[in-house]
Amino acid sequence: YAQEWLATARELARPLPERAPCIGALVDPADVLGQGQGVGAPPGVATMPIEALRDALADPVGTWLRDALGLRLLRERAPPDDAEPLWTDDDDRGLVQACVDRLLAGEEDGRVVRELSIAPQTAAGAPGRLYAGSAVRRARALVAEAISAVGASAAGATALPSVADLDGLRVSALVPVLGGNAPVFVTAFPLGPHALVDAWLRAAVWRAVRGDGAPARLVSPDYLVELRCPDPQRSLRHALDWAARIGREPLALFPRSWMRYALELARTPRASAAQSPESRHAGARERARDALVGGEFGGRSPELARPAAQALFRDAEPDIEAVLALGERVYRPVFDDVVVEPRREESA
Repeated sequence: YAQEWLATARELARPLPERAPCIGALVDPADVLGQGQGVGAPPGVATMPIEALRDALADPVGTWLRDALGLRLLRERAPPDDAEPLWTDDDDRGLVQACVDRLLAGEEDGRVVRELSIAPQTAAGAPGRLYAGSAVRRARALVAEAISAVGASAAGATALPSVADLDGLRVSALVPVLGGNAPVFVTAFPLGPHALVDAWLRAAVWRAVRGDGAPARLVSPDYLVELRCPDPQRSLRHALDWAARIGREPLALFPRSWMRYALELARTPRASAAQSPESRHAGARERARDALVGGEFGGRSPELARPAAQALFRDAEPDIEAVLALGERVYRPVFDDVVVEPRREESA
């Protein structure tokens, strides 16, 4: 190491009480905490990470198995191929999400392309470079939409720690903020419960700490979501109450199926395909049932096929009306706090 760094390195290696005052704090709490927020939790005050609330609402069956029974189901992963891939798997959204996160943080496109082109998941040579360029272009389109949505001039999101006090409980979250304007969330996956609930909860914590301000935004390949959260205390209490119940009771709660139902009803019907309200609800129920048990034309794996649902329900098929009624109680407040609009690609 360089000689001029030695003295500082020795000071940083000392125990905290013995460090020289000139070292200072690694971060200024006033810059990252809202007005009136303390640095540490008072004695006896519990802290709830936002991830625990999100996991309960987005994966209620898995949460009950884990919290009530102490059962964690392993995720099945296919073994890697023996031969080098010529192209990546059809489902490359995880790689695109990694690119999104780096671009949103302000990294340069060329650097991300170069590193992805030599990653183990991509082929060597020209095929790898072509794929990397394609993935980064898709990620850049999502990030550009997010920048435009919040009125920022460029990427460079900063994750700010926020803590909301709620009836003696502290709810903590890291909230990505772009351009100092408002929270912004970008997912490379189609809009689903995990991304929506996560963004809704973090936006509620941000609003509870910061007060009024521009609404948060969530960008997915198919939807643009405006997260308003006009009453963040109510939103967080709702999440806390249901998360506690989900951890205690095995509920026929399937967020993806209910969300498919709600998005279908929220879709503006075409003038040439006007339907009665009864017909629209029947069609939305059928879409929800396809998401729950699977449709005759295949498609995405149904919720009942997930390992946690199979462990709890086995061969039983919950009544779709009961599933939608329970989902309405749990997830309708989420939709009441947001405005969901199809993106241009999806509407086209």
